Amino acid sequence: MLKITNNDFNTLIVCSFRYALGRMTYMPSLICDIITDNVIELEQHTIELIIKEIKKAVETNNYGMDMDKDSWLILLNTLESVKLRSGLLIGMEPGCKPAVV
Repeated sequence: MLKITNNDFNTLIVCSFRYALGRMTYMPSLICDIITDNVIELEQHTIELIIKEIKKAVETNNYGMDMDKDSWLILLNTLESVKLRSGLLIGMEPGCKPAVV
């Protein structure tokens, strides 16, 4: 059985993300899929860090191959959506539903 804390998992995600960003291999696609599949496990600061670094990589054209740009932008959109939803839920009482925006 795998034994890993949430903090350690987030650290591994950040390290893997930083390794993959800018690579010209299969790694960006693989890491984007892993992050997307496990987004519910990510801490807020991990989400914010990845968002910031993807934006910088896209602005400076340091995202890897052209085909990787789409993967990074899809992940960016996913993480920004998660961040927005989590922001709407901060301070809400348990059992309350967020207002439709």
